[in-house]
Amino acid sequence: MATNFFAGTRTPEQRLNIIIGQLNGLKKTLAKGRYDCYALITQIKATKAGLDAVLEKILEEQLDRCLKTAKSKPEVKKIFSQVVRK
Repeated sequence: MATNFFAGTRTPEQRLNIIIGQLNGLKKTLAKGRYDCYALITQIKATKAGLDAVLEKILEEQLDRCLKTAKSKPEVKKIFSQVVRK
């Protein structure tokens, strides 16, 4: 049974390794010059979703620490604006 990419059992590092593999596959596919556009778009979207999952996991684990170590109100605002920006 395949493990869900978004399941909480994978570390950000493991997720990044999967994403790197996806990107390498995309790179090879594009280098060949002959590919199914639908499949290519699906892979790109999956890679993007994977990066979003890594970001979410890191935010879950690190946002509190980042905010606690912020030295000023402008720094807190900067962190917050980076988090909510897409």
